[in-house]
Amino acid sequence: MRIGGPVTSVFDLCRFLKKHDVDITVCTTNVYLEDKISCNTFTEIEGIKIHYFGYSRYFEFLGETGWQYSKQLKRKLKSDYSNFDIIYIIGIWNFPSTFAIRFLSKKKAPIIIAPHGSLDPFKFSQKGYKKKLYYALFLKHYIQRSFIHYFTSSEANKSSEFLRIPSDKVVIIPNGIDIKDHYKDPSSQKLFELYPNLKNKFLILYLGRLHPIKGIEIIIKSLKYLEHKSDKIHVVIAGTGESDYEEKLKYLAESISSKNIVTFTGLVEGELKSSLLSVCNLFVLLSYSEAFSMSVLEALAYNKPVIIGRKCNFDEIENEYCGFVIQNDPQRLAEKIEVLYNDSNLCVKMGESARSLVTNKYNWEKIALEFKEKLEEIVADNNTLQN
Repeated sequence: MRIGGPVTSVFDLCRFLKKHDVDITVCTTNVYLEDKISCNTFTEIEGIKIHYFGYSRYFEFLGETGWQYSKQLKRKLKSDYSNFDIIYIIGIWNFPSTFAIRFLSKKKAPIIIAPHGSLDPFKFSQKGYKKKLYYALFLKHYIQRSFIHYFTSSEANKSSEFLRIPSDKVVIIPNGIDIKDHYKDPSSQKLFELYPNLKNKFLILYLGRLHPIKGIEIIIKSLKYLEHKSDKIHVVIAGTGESDYEEKLKYLAESISSKNIVTFTGLVEGELKSSLLSVCNLFVLLSYSEAFSMSVLEALAYNKPVIIGRKCNFDEIENEYCGFVIQNDPQRLAEKIEVLYNDSNLCVKMGESARSLVTNKYNWEKIALEFKEKLEEIVADNNTLQN
């Protein structure tokens, strides 16, 4: 949860591409895994070769892990890049990504960049001139000439127009989910043993990284408009983040209501996470910027209606009758929560539509094959240019 959805989605993409006979090697730093994985080690998971490299923290204004400078990863990429048909680069605001984009572009190697929201105009307003300067000095020239993998058309439209990325360089393929991994009724006994105050309540779930960009304050503030139902509803905030920010959220929850109707679970994984998704009545995400939320996708897979913000780039939620897309406003959120609370049949219908949408459009089995075809097309075009 500290890193968010990209790591999970990239690993799942690799798993399903492997099923379609794509040979994959991953080169990454051991960020957040320093105590679990040694520097410069190699392992293999489900047939995917993974090299973990150590890193140093520089330029921490770019994030808590800094720039992630890695001499060893740099050396590996320079010596081995020609052994691969295509290189898929995750993110842009760290050394491994920046170096890979610049070095491989100069070598005219086929690359595709997955920014995971990093190129959203809103993100450029975060840390202001520092990111704009970094982009202008190190990335602009190369990114405008690279293939960019976006997950939704709305994300692509905003970003590519803002950065003047040519339309023929835009690749729109959604993230997916492993439908078989998302069953409907895992045991909830352990969940209710740990959190007995959740039992027999209308549960509103936020699941993800705790960060100001996620709009979690709006969820908590909506409760002041639902005081008349404070003994019947409960908000569960599942995830971790910076300790100062977590404390800020808890203080806000206490100030909004004295009835303890917000539970912070911390990191949830495995059966506990499945239980939360299974027993909740609805899922809420009101991010100020979102490339493509895996948590929303998971909630849909569990037959749950969702309420999301307009900046979440997931308009199908409303179009396919899976929930509501709203402005990031506490009172508006409270109104939609009350609609679902008062109409259990609507919750069921939206939940059924949610599962149908995920099964038909966001199933990794289908998406991986589409993705493989696009990779082959990019490689073929690059080979033609080189010849």
